[in-house]
Amino acid sequence: MSKKKDTPRPLPATLGLPLTGADSHAHLDSEGLIERLPEIMERARNAGVARIGQVFLGPAAYRSSREAFAAYPGVFFLMGIHPCDAQECTGGVLQAMREAFREDPRLRAVGEIGLDFYWKDCPPFIQEEAFRVQLAL
Repeated sequence: MSKKKDTPRPLPATLGLPLTGADSHAHLDSEGLIERLPEIMERARNAGVARIGQVFLGPAAYRSSREAFAAYPGVFFLMGIHPCDAQECTGGVLQAMREAFREDPRLRAVGEIGLDFYWKDCPPFIQEEAFRVQLAL
């Protein structure tokens, strides 16, 4: 078994390489994080992260927090209804999502969607229908 090296790792930004890393799934609008956004974005840049996919859990979250990312062009958006909240995937919510995707070029993907039968927050048949209609977006 080899021993762990005591040499500290260099930060990617100090190597003179292009910043090309990506985080495809972040919830930076979470309480406690959005207030620290400048610090978090600086740490990501120093770690070599150039692109971040910010996941908004529905149109209300998107509308309330999207402007916080205006100064960060490397952040793109995803929006969807989580399977545990599938009962909130109504016609009005879907229409709001459609409109937002048409209007905002930073919205690039539908997510976070899927099926989650571990938690008992929402019956499977409702999750399945919400998943189908969001895939159709």
